[in-house]
Amino acid sequence: MSEINPETPAAPAATPDGPAAEKKQPRARKTRGVIAWILVVLASLLIPIAVVSVWAIRTVTDTNQYVATMAPLARNEAIVNHLADKATDALFSTHVVQDKVTAALPAKAKPLVSPLVNQVHDYVHGVALKVLLPHMRSSCSCLAVSAEQGCSGSVRAASRRASRRTAMGRNSAKAMRSAS
Repeated sequence: MSEINPETPAAPAATPDGPAAEKKQPRARKTRGVIAWILVVLASLLIPIAVVSVWAIRTVTDTNQYVATMAPLARNEAIVNHLADKATDALFSTHVVQDKVTAALPAKAKPLVSPLVNQVHDYVHGVALKVLLPHMRSSCSCLAVSAEQGCSGSVRAASRRASRRTAMGRNSAKAMRSAS
């Protein structure tokens, strides 16, 4: 008879927790960790892009929202001054004004070119401010009204054109039937 010795271990049963499963488990953990990091990086890149896209779509495509966002900027004197500075500097950056003043003055008056160009620069800047300030203030209020009217006016015009085309189509169909 065979006796079973309690001290001898039993033969290992084929279980999923065996040595083969131990080798696969660290590899699966590594793969899950890599996939998790890839997803975290992808999410951290796509979330800011999505937020900016939604803001841009809501702000730029909605006319009233765009006007409400931009109107205070157009009324800001610092921005208008900056625009006047940029316009004046762009005009004087080509040295066309300086060349014309130099050509218009006699040879003995050449030392006056620089002060004259500076005075003309200041004058042009003042004119730019006079043009931009009232224009920016009035265009902001007009823009809000015209955007609202323009949208409804364009919808009305499109519907009139569509109804005319439909009427013309019906009339031409009647004329073809009567001709046959």
